[in-house]
Amino acid sequence: MSGGAARRPVPGEWNDTARPYPRDAALHELVLARAAERPEEPAVLAAGGGLSYGELAARSERLARTLAAHGVGLETRVGVAVERSPELIV
Repeated sequence: MSGGAARRPVPGEWNDTARPYPRDAALHELVLARAAERPEEPAVLAAGGGLSYGELAARSERLARTLAAHGVGLETRVGVAVERSPELIV
């Protein structure tokens, strides 16, 4: 290093993505907003594939309708048994 100046590690620069988090919005609301703005943008990336925000929103809505049709309401607990995959995020 020249002049004795210390250089910040490169990963520190890469990870410097902090943004304010809107505290009055739930996570699913943020995902739906992003899906409306940029439906083709990747939302979930995995070795076996992934989902765009539009796909994530559509699959989540389909799952919600299916659960509601079986009597699942807002305060109903549902067990989830899914392997680690994009479907787990849905």
